[in-house]
Amino acid sequence: MMEIRFYSPAAMNGTAATRHEQEIIVMAPGGMVYGPYCPLEAGDYAVDFAVALPTGGSVRLDVRAGDAVLAETTAGASGRVTLNFTLDAPIHPVEFRTFNTGAPGQDAVFFGVTLTRSNAQKG
Repeated sequence: MMEIRFYSPAAMNGTAATRHEQEIIVMAPGGMVYGPYCPLEAGDYAVDFAVALPTGGSVRLDVRAGDAVLAETTAGASGRVTLNFTLDAPIHPVEFRTFNTGAPGQDAVFFGVTLTRSNAQKG
């Protein structure tokens, strides 16, 4: 099993945000974090997003490789949200994205992403 944790955002796209030691708070609808544009080998993966929604609202979470969406969901509660996907071949670049989809005034907090590969594909 392989595990990688990402706690620093690759970029933020100009939304009103505050950054604390290990979290990012986004106070307006829009993109929160994305990246790290990493290569992944073939295998089965789980991506755990750690988010909080202290004032209600929702977040959209996805895993992308270029234009291909590998996994996505919308979460309306705080906690860990897991997205699972399988790669039949190596792929690059892969990014994990988080969007605040709540109304103005509904904060969303990003704590980090953990990527786990449970097995390597054979062949």
